Amino acid sequence: GSNQTQDIGTMLANPFTVNVTDSGGNAVAGVNVLFTISGVPTNAVGQALSHTSGITDSLGQASSILKLGSKFGNYTVTATIQGLSIDAVSFNATATAFLADANGDGNVNVGDLTTVIDKVLDKIELTPENFTRADVDSNNTIDVRDVVIILKGLLKGQWDSATVVTMKKQSVSNSYKGEFEITPQGLRFNLINDTPVKGVQIALRFKKQTPIYGANPDLIFNRGKHMQVPLEHINDILRIVIYNNDNTPIEAGNGSIFRIPVVNLALQDFEIVYVIVSTMTNEGIIIPAQKVIAPAGKYPETFALDQNYPNPFNDQTKIRFHVPDGPSKSASILLQIFDLSGRKVRTLIKEDYEAGIHVCEWDGTNDAGQRVASGVYIYRMQIPLTGQTTSASINRGSATFVKRMMLIK
Repeated sequence: GSNQTQDIGTMLANPFTVNVTDSGGNAVAGVNVLFTISGVPTNAVGQALSHTSGITDSLGQASSILKLGSKFGNYTVTATIQGLSIDAVSFNATATAFLADANGDGNVNVGDLTTVIDKVLDKIELTPENFTRADVDSNNTIDVRDVVIILKGLLKGQWDSATVVTMKKQSVSNSYKGEFEITPQGLRFNLINDTPVKGVQIALRFKKQTPIYGANPDLIFNRGKHMQVPLEHINDILRIVIYNNDNTPIEAGNGSIFRIPVVNLALQDFEIVYVIVSTMTNEGIIIPAQKVIAPAGKYPETFALDQNYPNPFNDQTKIRFHVPDGPSKSASILLQIFDLSGRKVRTLIKEDYEAGIHVCEWDGTNDAGQRVASGVYIYRMQIPLTGQTTSASINRGSATFVKRMMLIK
């Protein structure tokens, strides 16, 4: 049973067995054999023996099984025979550790990165074995250096071959879905998640002639506003990690996280290797993901203000406006209603909107919540001046869109 090698914190597969014989080589039964752990790696805890003593059986054998401790390295067990001055017998075993597997699930992915961040922030405690795995620089401290090492390893695909094969044998979660959306302005990553996620890990394989190489995210959208999005290109693989140093999660919802400004991309230009999310319990889960092309008109090319509908109206009316997909992740929209004398009646919108076609409603009330009189009203949308405006008047650094509507009681 000597010279076995296993993972830290595990019970050895085979016992350490002592054979006691007399001078003639005959088995001696009834002898008390003492087993002691005589050598362990520095700071190891949790090592133990199944038996610290045993009486030899009819074959002259006594055994004990070693549970390895929390640190990788060499462990020594010594066996002595009580009452006899003969040389002790030593058994050796080697403990190994899958460094960076901080959550101890047998894989290294973004779930381990967020586990280490939580530990650095003192949000969680780790088992002694997981502490060793998380301490990737083996200095007996878990700190930002371990975060950096794991992050760099994920971006370089250091653990891809072992992790992805193992994880693909596990069930894929249907509570999350990734989407890579080709738009005229670039490749968006959209995430649908029923519950918050602390991080995301992505690998895409591109054709070598695809102009993705050297590109970095030009936009991080509001859903990912707390996130950092480092990426690295190695050979034909683009690896991306979405995370932050506080583990502030992407809240449950649906929408874009980031965009890479590569244009003229086709579905056949790349394939999805994997998308992994880290849950709120730091579990790394492979999620389903797909490639799509944005439908025509989903992301407008210019700002626009549509005619309200219905018009005339006597109860509620809807106002639709367009925000283009451009160099900014969002635009400041001010949408207000005025009477014909120019007095403001109601501010409907004063906030930032991301690219898309949006709709708001007016119920015929003013800012005080009072119903207003029948008549013709003006609704006006103002935006900061950009190169993506048409059919708008320009005044003092802003573009203005104006239309009329009629309220009938």
